[in-house]
Amino acid sequence: MNKNRKHINVFVSLVLVVVVSYQGFKMHYAVLVLKSDTVPFQRTTQTIYVVRKNTEFVLPAHNLYEPDQEVLFKGWILDSKSNPQNKIMVTDDIAVYASCKVVTSEVMVENVEIPFKTMYVDPKSFDMIDPVQGENGVMEVRTRVIYHDDEIFKTEKPIKFVKTMPIDEIKHINLENSRQE
Repeated sequence: MNKNRKHINVFVSLVLVVVVSYQGFKMHYAVLVLKSDTVPFQRTTQTIYVVRKNTEFVLPAHNLYEPDQEVLFKGWILDSKSNPQNKIMVTDDIAVYASCKVVTSEVMVENVEIPFKTMYVDPKSFDMIDPVQGENGVMEVRTRVIYHDDEIFKTEKPIKFVKTMPIDEIKHINLENSRQE
């Protein structure tokens, strides 16, 4: 009987320690949750933060979404009001929602004639060390344009790579300046 009483006392003591520790933690710290109803954040973004109470927290302002998700991040909504600043005062557990809009994009492809004996590296080749030499070759330039409300919002940096086919095989290029003639 005495042995059972010791086990019960140890169990009750452990439960009390856990409850008191949790209450002390909740007195000094708050949980801040970043949420998005429409599109999930990218994998590298942390969405739950443990913050000391009565401190100012700076919300992340970029890199919330993968580029291929085509989402325009507008800001944060706190208590159904848009927060123009990225700073909030944390006093209690809170959930902050991302205000975003799904946008459309288009990839524009342009073929450019490579000048005589110009060296370019082909990013699609397995061996990145070997440059591609183009004599009247063709370089394809791809530019991704993001539209928001049917207006151009952002133009990303162009991606360039060399096509290995001769210039005569591409129909849109003017052959008057070709050096192969």
